[in-house]
Amino acid sequence: MIQRVFALLLLAHIALVASHYNSTLMELEAKLFVKMALLSEDINKSKETLDITIVTQGCDTHYAYEFKNLIEKNYTEKIMQKSVVVKIEEFTTLSYDADLLILLHSKEELLRKICKTANNKKILTFSYEPSYLIYGVLGSLYIGVSTKPLLNKDVIREYGFTFNPYLLELSKFY
Repeated sequence: MIQRVFALLLLAHIALVASHYNSTLMELEAKLFVKMALLSEDINKSKETLDITIVTQGCDTHYAYEFKNLIEKNYTEKIMQKSVVVKIEEFTTLSYDADLLILLHSKEELLRKICKTANNKKILTFSYEPSYLIYGVLGSLYIGVSTKPLLNKDVIREYGFTFNPYLLELSKFY
């Protein structure tokens, strides 16, 4: 009986965690987040790499590796004279040594803290979840009739982020 209850709880947990992420959306973001980052004037143009850190917590680590694999699969060659380097770090031990942080699911207070620190250091923050823009995330994707970059205009203004006019023209603003 205890084994059945354990199995039921395990399946329920897997079903709940699996519902957070959509593989089609992850594929799209894996392609577009890199391109959006390279259209930022805040990326060091003389550096040979675009350093991306996917920020996760224990239960989402599998999805972080899936996201990492999608990015690496899409960017095996250089893009705009840069090699794409992707690593994964935990929310609680984040080192802030990246050009771009991709934030997966976390608690509100942790997201606010990370975004504030990253924004002060001029590190781009993009999130799988567009609703996280309210916590200070810089960008995400808007999925509606069409798919568009979604940028946080308050963060752009407050921290002085600059983007190529082409990206700004295409984007929807939060």
